[in-house]
Amino acid sequence: MKILTIFCVVISLHGSFYSYTQSSKKIIGTWKVDVTESIELMNADQRAKYDAFDKATKEQVADELKNQTYSFQSDNTFSIRTLQGTSSGKWDIDAKNLVLSFSSGKVTSNFIEKSTKKLLMLRIIDDPSSEALFHRIALYSLSNN
Repeated sequence: MKILTIFCVVISLHGSFYSYTQSSKKIIGTWKVDVTESIELMNADQRAKYDAFDKATKEQVADELKNQTYSFQSDNTFSIRTLQGTSSGKWDIDAKNLVLSFSSGKVTSNFIEKSTKKLLMLRIIDDPSSEALFHRIALYSLSNN
């Protein structure tokens, strides 16, 4: 019985490591925000808030998102480039969460809803009462190693 238990634990750990490795490989590369898909991922309250914006504000939001680039390297470093500048740090995957540890000391945990070589969907805010416009974002791959 002990041998069976040990075997099951070893198989489980191997499966977890394989899953981690596969997830890690899928995010390595450079990604851009898919503005249209990210808007589609909005909940009803967020969408109503977005729909109330005038055309100029919607264009400003789209420009901000279009100009974001996320780069994840195989050495577990990352950089995020926005119109305001570049942030960087270390990334890791914990279960199904992409954990970003910024050089500034800030740490975020983003639930990976979907991960393929071409699409990465992240839930970036879990609190449904948050005032943030985007709780979920979709990224498409520019390059993937």
